[in-house]
Amino acid sequence: MQVSKQKDEQLAKIRQDCSGASAQELLRYFLDRFTPRIALASSMAAEDQVLTDMIIAINPETPIFTIDTGRLPQETYDVIEATRKRYGISVRMLFPDYPQVEAVSEQ
Repeated sequence: MQVSKQKDEQLAKIRQDCSGASAQELLRYFLDRFTPRIALASSMAAEDQVLTDMIIAINPETPIFTIDTGRLPQETYDVIEATRKRYGISVRMLFPDYPQVEAVSEQ
């Protein structure tokens, strides 16, 4: 019960700190508190590009990653490359364990 109470208090503090904050203020709040244990998981969609732009302005060292399923359209790879060039950043590509995915798919 003690751990649960501590988490509830931490969440209440975060809610209080973030009440009325703008998107940029929220990002700064969490980046300031959780770097280097925070990253952006990006699908490279428009909303993720907005977040990328905002995050890079606050902390360009924040890791950004995407999951390459091996079934992405060429347009997604083009956006990844354009993002890398525009911001001068590395976008980490993560790949699923294909044999494990196929085994689950067959069940």
